[in-house]
Order: sequence, then structure tokens, then C-alpha cells
Amino acid sequence: MANMYSEYLSDVDFVIEDKEKLICLEYKNGNIKNAKNPEALKQKTDTEVFWKKIAKKFYGTMFLVWACNKNQAEKTVQYVLLLECNPGLDNALKKRFVMKMVRQLPFKYNSQNKIHKRVIDDFCLVDFNEWREKYPQYPIYNMECSEV
Repeated sequence: MANMYSEYLSDVDFVIEDKEKLICLEYKNGNIKNAKNPEALKQKTDTEVFWKKIAKKFYGTMFLVWACNKNQAEKTVQYVLLLECNPGLDNALKKRFVMKMVRQLPFKYNSQNKIHKRVIDDFCLVDFNEWREKYPQYPIYNMECSEV
């Protein structure tokens, strides 16, 4: 929906709503077969611009969620970044990236009495294997595309 207002809004790739939570899922894949620069995504993660764009996607998504009267039950809100880099991310780097995002996301609004909507409860950075472990009810598969 944000692409209708792409000049102003940016949103996550998928919003998943189940009985207990609203999951905002952003997917970045740098492990593309035959990629010309397989380390490009990993290099982008070293820039502040990348992380600001990832944070902006959450803000834009929540604006649209509220504007469309979604999550009226005030379910738990999770922001999940599914990040596949080449080379992969070690735990220390993941922890650093999570801390970078936590500082940019609106966690502090949860404790303010003036904000009456649930804003965000959790942020996590996962790879495919972690996604499959944590969210087995929402399978994601790699698909091979043949060249025409």
C-alpha cells in the first residue's frame, strides 16, 4: 500500500496477523544464486543509511496499520528483520545490529500515557534457519527461477 505514497512512506515487505500478534516482516536477501556482488548486502549493513531505512519501514507500516484501523485488539507488535547475507552474520554482529535498531525504533512510546496505541513490543533479527525455528507456522521457501 505504501507504494501508492512511495514518495512519503516506506513499509515492510509483509504484515502477518495471527490471534496473538502482529508481525512486521522485512526481508533482505544477499544470498542470491549467481549474484554479481554477493557481499553487497553485507556492505550495506555497515552504513547508517541502511539501518535508518529499515527503521523507517516500521514507522511507515504502523502508520498504515493505524490508518486502516488494523490491530484494534492491541495485539503484541513484533518487527522481524529476516536478513540473509553472504558471508553470514555471527552472533556478535547480530547483537550489534539489534542494538542499532532498538535505538531507532519507538520502544520508549510504550511507556508514555499520551500514546494510546500499542507501538512495538519486540525487534529481532533472524536468518532463514532462525525464522523456521521461531515461526514454523509461517514457512518461507527459496524458489529457483530459470532464465528465459
